[in-house]
Amino acid sequence: MPTLVIATDAGVDTVQRSRMPPLREGLIESHGKNRNAFCHDRIQEAAYRRIPAERRARLHYQVGTLRLQTPGELTNERLFEIADHIDQALAGYRRVFAVYRTQSAGCRLHPAVRRLRGRLQLL
Repeated sequence: MPTLVIATDAGVDTVQRSRMPPLREGLIESHGKNRNAFCHDRIQEAAYRRIPAERRARLHYQVGTLRLQTPGELTNERLFEIADHIDQALAGYRRVFAVYRTQSAGCRLHPAVRRLRGRLQLL
């Protein structure tokens, strides 16, 4: 459930209520109180594509960071999952940065673009 709370920027109660319609419609399955899964990878892909690219990059970074901070053993599988989220975040930020760079060619860089460039260098 913490991942859904991050992904939706909503509280736990809101997430609990909002997951009920997809459960009834058979789009997601409940695997215990705090665990959900899409019933099919195509449903997951469709939901993922509806998220704007900038938000997807931020979500991947937040989920990767959350998984790294979650107590428990850092198994190879978990480390690869974390690395995959961070890699996807970096790729997403690079794509967004490339779009802004193209749009602002010949213009003074927008402060947000300068900030994004600085963050990319930190990663």
